[in-house]
Amino acid sequence: MSIQAPTRRSSVKSGLRTLSTAQLCLLLDFTDKDQSMRDLHDVAMIISNTGLRAGELGQLCWIDVDFERRALCITKDKRGYMRYVPFGVKTLQILKERREREPEADYVFGMIINRVTRQLKEACAKIGLRDVTPIVLRRTFMKSWIDSGGSITSLTKIMGWTSYPLWTKDVHGSEPGFESAARNQARIEESQCQKIWSK
Repeated sequence: MSIQAPTRRSSVKSGLRTLSTAQLCLLLDFTDKDQSMRDLHDVAMIISNTGLRAGELGQLCWIDVDFERRALCITKDKRGYMRYVPFGVKTLQILKERREREPEADYVFGMIINRVTRQLKEACAKIGLRDVTPIVLRRTFMKSWIDSGGSITSLTKIMGWTSYPLWTKDVHGSEPGFESAARNQARIEESQCQKIWSK
């Protein structure tokens, strides 16, 4: 039986679709139970917990993953512009497990991103969620960050924006800086879908 979860509009900006915590938990729980959707689960978890673009995740190499500092190095263009995206304990766990399964791989996900994007649409249709894309997962991270009191300065750097989006003018966050960003990231992970990780 399909579970119809209500859609939710983001309070971040009118018209930008995000998932509620309940909807995200529904998706992650559904994909976690099926081994054939393991890649989809990992991708959905990482995007919703880091705000990475699907293309950036597909191009992410293992040499760009700093396990000790818990940071992903993202190269934006040929000029060598880089940004660092912090991640929490749950994302660390997923990355370590993938590395152990595929120790010879150069890319964390590589070409499977295209397959996973198609699989996301199919999985969501089965559980009654509509129009869920990697962009929606990215926006869900963005909303979680702001709702948890995270700094707009840090969010701008993490998302790879060159300037503050207009909708941030009335949003007040906490202190900037990579360390505080990493702490905020951990709070987001811990607040989402506790039941999945309490097994």
